[in-house]
Formats: sequence, C-alpha cells, structure tokens
Amino acid sequence: MNLVSHWLVALFVAACALCTPFELGAQPPDPSTLSDEQRDELGRLFTRARGAYESGNFLEAIALLEKAHAIFPDPSILYRIGDAYESAGDLGKAIAAYRDYLEAAVDATDRGIVTRRIEDLERRVAQAAQSVAETTARAVVASGERIRPERTAEVVVAPVPRSRKAAWVLGGVGAVSIVGAAGSYAVSRVAAAQIGRWDAEREAAHATDDPVPPRPAQYDSTFARSVVARNAAFVALGVGFVALTASVGWFALTPSDRVALRLAPRGAVVTVRW
Repeated sequence: MNLVSHWLVALFVAACALCTPFELGAQPPDPSTLSDEQRDELGRLFTRARGAYESGNFLEAIALLEKAHAIFPDPSILYRIGDAYESAGDLGKAIAAYRDYLEAAVDATDRGIVTRRIEDLERRVAQAAQSVAETTARAVVASGERIRPERTAEVVVAPVPRSRKAAWVLGGVGAVSIVGAAGSYAVSRVAAAQIGRWDAEREAAHATDDPVPPRPAQYDSTFARSVVARNAAFVALGVGFVALTASVGWFALTPSDRVALRLAPRGAVVTVRW
C-alpha cells in the first residue's frame, strides 16, 4: 500500500464524517480491505461529489456518491445522498436514502433527528399530493359545469382592466424577492466557507498525523444556517421570477387600458375597447 493511497482514503473517511451534520454512532467499514486502486478512486469520487454539490449540481453529486458507496459502504454517504436528493427537490428518494442511512447506522446518535426529518418530508409529500388531487377535482367539476357538447362557441363579456397597480405591485414583489435571494445566498456562502475552513483544518491534521482538533460547537448550527439560507435563496429567486413574469405579462396585456385577454371554456377571448 503506498502512502498516497492511504492518505486519500483517510481523507475520504474524515470528509464523509465531516459532511454529515451529526456524529454517527455506527462504526464505518474497515478501509484496510480496499485495494490501492479503490482508494485512489474513492478520493477522486468524493472530491468531485463535493464540488458538484457545492455548485448546485445535485444529481451529479448523487451519482458520484452512489459510486463511492458501492466501493466503500459507509453510512454517512447514504446520509449525504439523502441530503442531495432533498436539495434537488426529489423528496421521495430523499426519504428512501435517509431510511437506508438509519438502517445502516443502527447506533447512530442522530437517529431521532433524522427520523423527524423523514416525517417532515413525508408530510410535505402528502400535502403536495392532496393539493394536486384537490386542484384536479376542481378542474373536473368546473369543466362539467361550463362545457356543453352542443356548444360550438362561447362569448365571454368581461370588463377591460383599467389599472396597472397590480402590475407595479407584482414587479415590486419580484424585485424584493430577488434582492432577498441574493442576500440569503451570500449568507449561505459565508457559512459554507466557514465549514470549509473547519474541514480543511481537520483534513490537514489527518494528513500530517497530528492530533485532530475537535469539531467546533457551532459546526452543526453553521451547517444548518448554510442549508436554510441556500434553500431560502432558491425559493425567493423562484418567487421573484414568477412575480416579475406576471408583472410583464400584465403590462403586455394592458398597454393602453383598451385590450384585455380572458379565458373561455373553448379558448381565449380578446376584448377591445373603441
């Protein structure tokens, strides 16, 4: 076994533990059973996965982490896969990965926290499914009431909008949301940078066989702040984009307070004032 391979696997194991926001109670697999080629591959996979995750390429990070887990089945990798799925918005697969983590890390000290996280995701999935079902039901009812087979056309008489106040309000909401997204993203990056510095100190200690410094007391809260701020930035950015798009559409449909667009059961109706 060469020294470089040994160092890469040691770095990989330490980094896996550091990337998991809570300490694991289960013992990781024995890296001494790995070949030199496997150690080198693990080092490359983990480095690329961490870079992809930090860049927001969650699906790429998941694929790399799954390859690493196939080589070295450490439970902390399963946790990171779940976190990546959650960040990517695939809550179903995130739940499955977290359950796999709990099954693999039987004595994990964060079992209660991860269990509550799973329950929260399950509630979100159930609420989304209920919302879709209710929307579909309303659409079916509305369709049955408004569309009659014998009709070939339908005229909709609607007042022409005379004010652009709503468009200005939507534009303001969009602008504020985008500014808020930028601020949240900045907070996330600052927290992520601090986490990176702490990780680097511990990795450097591993590499030099020096005593590994303990993880700072504020490590978990800093990591949580980074994740929450990043997610808030994405939500705010989405709200801003939708609001600005609606504002532009409103202006486009009422350029002179003389044209309005309304939906009819069998299409769209344009109303023009003369």
